[in-house]
Amino acid sequence: MLEKVREYIKENNLLAKRDRVLAGVSGGADSMALLQILWTLREEYDLYLAVAHVNHSLRGKEALEDQKLVEKECLSKGIPFQVLTANVKKYAGFKNISIEEAGREIRYKYFTHLKKSFQITKTATGHHMDDNVETVIMRILRGTGIKGLKGIEALRDDGVIRPLLGITKEEILKFCKSENVRYRDDATNFEKIYHRNSIRLDLIPVLKKYNPAIENSIINLTMIAKEYEECIDEIVSKIWCGFRGKKEIEIAALEKYPLLVQKELLLRKIKESDDSISIQYVHINAVMDKLRDSMDTVWQLSLPGGVKIRRVYGILMIGKSVTKDSIPYFQYTLLPDKVYILPRLGRMVTVSVVTKEKYLESSKKSNEKFFDYDKMVRMKCNIIMRQRKIGDRIRPLGMKASKKIKEILIDKKVPADLRDKIPVFQAGEEIFWLYGYTISEQFKVSETTDKVLCLSVENFEEEKYC
Repeated sequence: MLEKVREYIKENNLLAKRDRVLAGVSGGADSMALLQILWTLREEYDLYLAVAHVNHSLRGKEALEDQKLVEKECLSKGIPFQVLTANVKKYAGFKNISIEEAGREIRYKYFTHLKKSFQITKTATGHHMDDNVETVIMRILRGTGIKGLKGIEALRDDGVIRPLLGITKEEILKFCKSENVRYRDDATNFEKIYHRNSIRLDLIPVLKKYNPAIENSIINLTMIAKEYEECIDEIVSKIWCGFRGKKEIEIAALEKYPLLVQKELLLRKIKESDDSISIQYVHINAVMDKLRDSMDTVWQLSLPGGVKIRRVYGILMIGKSVTKDSIPYFQYTLLPDKVYILPRLGRMVTVSVVTKEKYLESSKKSNEKFFDYDKMVRMKCNIIMRQRKIGDRIRPLGMKASKKIKEILIDKKVPADLRDKIPVFQAGEEIFWLYGYTISEQFKVSETTDKVLCLSVENFEEEKYC
């Protein structure tokens, strides 16, 4: 078995010269076999080897005996030994998760802590082939995709390695017997109240009636799934550069790709905000269903981990926070021949009054708009720049009737949370400019105009919609 494990380590690049390895050792056959194999390979790879043991406080004296066995083995070999005593049951209740899940969370958090403290490069666990089979079946029962069918990874991105993943439980037990490796049996492994135990003790024997080689079939499935996933990952990685780091995604750009690629891109975008978030197939499908509905172009979905996905017409926003901050109501009185710097709005407004001749002679700039100032003088009113209000109307250039500003912004597909940042300019009770969209027919410069009001607005920040 040692040679088989050695080859598996080489094939999967699990160890490198001078690695600093932390082995998670419970005292059971799997982890004690792992410890023995790593100890045997230490000179070959020039390894620094340390051991971490977690007492879950679930089995009283038996758990203490497990701890003593691991400690004794480490002392005899001169291996640094660290132990954590944790109340897994209490933690599970606090987090509202299963005992199994709680134990796993505690173990890996402890491993991560020790990894930093001892400059560990690899964390080894005793997962074997039978564990892999059980894991895949559990995921199938829950509902999984290609990634889930890959099963347990031999080498994770965080440096966790599973050197025994190519070995069956039966082979491990034979190894322990032939090499005189002492271990302890955990009685809870036979308690069917635990989901994994029930699958191992009840479901797999039933499946074997239909296929005696069910374990091999599932392992083959994991390898096929891995090949498919690697192929898809390579395709998506080439496209990902066009989406990485962007706060907004154009839906049209996403829909250029096959459905599977779209889903993978969405998943990466979700994970970009928090890689620890657990997103399932059903969540991605919910997003895709919403995207297919061409009649519903403004919506928001909440996903696990506080992630929100928001659509505003042709734009998709993904992250922990996808809403713009609202701004307080603003209103400014504008006087001719003045410049107003407005940091809160990120704008600078220049107001000037010129003769009709100078207006005709001037070279017009894109950020300038011109209005009949004579009408404003006759109205004996102030010029106001303010935030829009409910019921605001303007008579757009070229139209005979007025129209609600809200309707104009909806027609222009301006997101609701950006509309309040778009200023309107008012003379008396009449709005003569909806910034960025239209001026009023009533205040356009005409043949009878003598003096022209020139308004120039410059933005300090880029605004996509206005």
